[in-house]
Amino acid sequence: MSQGDVQQMKEWSVKRPGIASLVGILLLWTAMNPSLHPACAQESPPPPADQAPPAETLPPPPASEPPVPAADPSVVNPPVPSAPSSTEDPLPQQGSFLRYCWDASPTFFVLMTLISVIMVYLAVTSLVRLQLPRLIPPTFAASLDDLLAERKYKEAYELVKKDESPLGRILQSGLDRLGQGYERSIEAMLGASDEFRMKLDQSVSSINVIAAVAPMLGLLGTVLGMIFAFQKIGLGTQIKPALLAQDIGLALVSTLEGLVIAIPAIVIFSYLRNRIATLMGTVESTAESYLTRFSAAIKK
Repeated sequence: MSQGDVQQMKEWSVKRPGIASLVGILLLWTAMNPSLHPACAQESPPPPADQAPPAETLPPPPASEPPVPAADPSVVNPPVPSAPSSTEDPLPQQGSFLRYCWDASPTFFVLMTLISVIMVYLAVTSLVRLQLPRLIPPTFAASLDDLLAERKYKEAYELVKKDESPLGRILQSGLDRLGQGYERSIEAMLGASDEFRMKLDQSVSSINVIAAVAPMLGLLGTVLGMIFAFQKIGLGTQIKPALLAQDIGLALVSTLEGLVIAIPAIVIFSYLRNRIATLMGTVESTAESYLTRFSAAIKK
């Protein structure tokens, strides 16, 4: 505050005694704070060089920034998956179905194979035996027709006795009873025909037995496979699925093998039975026609 200002304030205090006390207080406060005077502020000595400024006046040090981590080359440039090379091991391929059946149970596989071979043999031999020329030989029928046409009944009877074919055996049984009447001769031929029919049925009955036994063997394998599987489950330990699959495979494969044999056996047996009935009907009708011709010759 300048001297002029102080003098002016004194004059105001004389003219206005009400504010004299206020001006005095202001002057006293100004005198007690020399830092408010510009002259005093300019003449204040600087602080020593070795004296550090107060701590509150120092600016805070800049916060150190965390170091930036170096970029991972594997993240910046991720590896591109390479195509599988041809040298890798291929996946295991499933073998043939016959190999699977063998692995499931070699014992049942061998047994079912043997039964199937026997069935095929019986079927082929039965089909060869059940041919019309074997039941009615063409040469025998032609010779008998010639003798009857020439009215050589004695020679025709001798020819029938020598023939071993089914037609010859059935016709001979009727001729032996021809003296007792025609009806008795027919009954004798039908009896001989039934006997021969029974023999033919017995020759193919083995195929029927195979058709009945094969599913039972398959069922036996099924029961054994399930028993083995439940035995392993009953152990209470961690069971590998492959072990259970082996026993279940035995159960299913054995059933399949039994059905594969039984179904064709049933079909073949039914066909052979019908063929026997058809052939024996033809033989009976042929024998009856020859018996009628013999009976007509005797009546004459």
